[in-house]
Amino acid sequence: MASADALALAHAESARVRVPVVRAAGPIPDAIRLASDGAVEPLATIAADPFASRSLPALAGGDAAQDIEFDASGVTHVAPGRYTGLVFNSGTVILDPGLHQFVGGIQLEGDAVLQLDQATIQLLEGTSLELSGGASLTGTPSGSLLDWPGYWLLQSDAAPAPWLVSGNAVVSVVGDVYAPASTLTAQDAAQISLGTAVLGGVVGRGTAQIQSTDDIDALRTDPVPGRARLVR
Repeated sequence: MASADALALAHAESARVRVPVVRAAGPIPDAIRLASDGAVEPLATIAADPFASRSLPALAGGDAAQDIEFDASGVTHVAPGRYTGLVFNSGTVILDPGLHQFVGGIQLEGDAVLQLDQATIQLLEGTSLELSGGASLTGTPSGSLLDWPGYWLLQSDAAPAPWLVSGNAVVSVVGDVYAPASTLTAQDAAQISLGTAVLGGVVGRGTAQIQSTDDIDALRTDPVPGRARLVR
């Protein structure tokens, strides 16, 4: 996660950051160091986005975006394509293998379930992803998408986008995210687990948890295990 904000990393109350390395181009306050389980490196050289030169998929053809008609009490399969958006509060929607492009946002409420069956979501710049209540987003990403195999969510950096996961909502996908202008916020008791992520910002509130289960090869380091320590 890279940030140009003067307050790039902050915590409150009993919050903790558990990562191999926290790096900042400027100084890191002692409070952040004490709340970080990993190495802490102030005045560091920050790596550039290793994926900035990769092109995101173009919008599919010249076809108009389609609406998704789903069964609110059952299971709806959605083929790859270009869609206006997805808003529902009950039932299960399964995105079939391939690329699914949304020119509008995705909003899951209540007990809605969105499953990825080897599928990748691409959000148009500026569109949002929101989960609330007991909604869930799970599954596996496409492994064959050109330049982006293993990524389940893509969004360009053309416009900032707020993503919000709240309530008891769950996001659990064994795959990666690339959205360098998007800010992911988890609040209440939300749970988020994903592979790697390039994001514009991450915010956690309440008892929410955000977990990244993998690392980015181009940025990999070999820190010494143990409690937080200052690297000079």
